[in-house]
Amino acid sequence: MVFTLFCVQDSFFGFAQQKSEYSHLTIEAFSGYNLESTPYTPGYYSSDPSKQFALPIVGHFELGVRYMFSKYFGVRPSLLYNVFKPTSGSPDYKSEQYMLQLEAVCNVGRIFRIEELSERMNILFHTGLSLGVQSPKTGIYANQNDFLGGALFGFTPQLKLSNQWVARIDYSQTFYFRQHLTFDGQSKDTRINLSGRSSSIALGLSYILDTKRKHIDWMTMQDECHDLLMEAEEKLKLDSDGDGVPNYRDKERNTPKGSFVDSFGRRKVE
Repeated sequence: MVFTLFCVQDSFFGFAQQKSEYSHLTIEAFSGYNLESTPYTPGYYSSDPSKQFALPIVGHFELGVRYMFSKYFGVRPSLLYNVFKPTSGSPDYKSEQYMLQLEAVCNVGRIFRIEELSERMNILFHTGLSLGVQSPKTGIYANQNDFLGGALFGFTPQLKLSNQWVARIDYSQTFYFRQHLTFDGQSKDTRINLSGRSSSIALGLSYILDTKRKHIDWMTMQDECHDLLMEAEEKLKLDSDGDGVPNYRDKERNTPKGSFVDSFGRRKVE
């Protein structure tokens, strides 16, 4: 909610010029791993707990659209598809999950001025809510739908490949509420909400739709200085009454057209 308020504030106050000079919209796609999650039925697990390292299956797929209201804050709706399957040691199971997510995004790279170290690197923080359905494909509860919600947060380091493409790696963690089926689909409890939790790590790409303008993610100090100079130059040139004296020096800004004025824009009496 706090991030949303920041987004609304930035979108209505002080960023009209940035909106016209920079690109704000990207399409983002991710694919990666679901890390070990809870809850599970005893004897079932996503990776063998006796092993120090067991690479999970590729079961995380995400497609979203991100719009940055300003150089700091934006929003991102996305669609998420998760597959939960064991890697080794656990009895076989499979569950599928479809989620709709709405997140607020903060460009922490701009806040901490990472562009001063490298103009091609950045990092985003995102947090929000999700709603969807989970359905086991094996076991006694196969094909039963469990409607659930979640609260999530994560970090997304970015590497600019070109003016149109950005490589990303994302780590996210989701805490579920209203969950009644375990991820393996072998147990169910309708009396209480299970304390569900899942993590994911995924690689992805962002596609910047408007390549004619620089994306606001990669706005630098030099860009800000240039914008301020251009804004100051426009103000110096502004002449509301067209008498040839700019507003910053004009002491009479409503002189009739064709009037003779002095160097301060005051009408001369003939």
